[in-house]
Amino acid sequence: MKASKKIVETAIVKMEIQDDIMIIVIKDDADIDIDNVKEAVEVRKKMQGGKPMLVLIDNTGIWQIDKEANSYSASKEVVALSKAVAVLTDSSLPKRLIGNFFIKLNKQHMPTKLFNNKEKALAWLNSFKD
Repeated sequence: MKASKKIVETAIVKMEIQDDIMIIVIKDDADIDIDNVKEAVEVRKKMQGGKPMLVLIDNTGIWQIDKEANSYSASKEVVALSKAVAVLTDSSLPKRLIGNFFIKLNKQHMPTKLFNNKEKALAWLNSFKD
């Protein structure tokens, strides 16, 4: 897939593909529920052409995610869209807890790691490029 500067927005995220990495930025103060996550996943599938990609999830803007949405985010359907996932978060305890919970859910499915530095997260993801 070629690099793209097209940004696609849903109710909860902004997504774009840069250098063959899907960048997902969770919008500030997003209250994430199952319907919003399903909408974002459908948009992501279309953007990726159904093929798995390296993914950077910037959750520094996340405010709240419900249990059903969190579980769906770790489902086989969603996991199949990723080769490896870097979760970018700030140092606040709630956001680190959300990031670590996501990592624990996905640990057995793909490489997943928490970062507080975008450059380090991208370098780690680039190490998985063929």
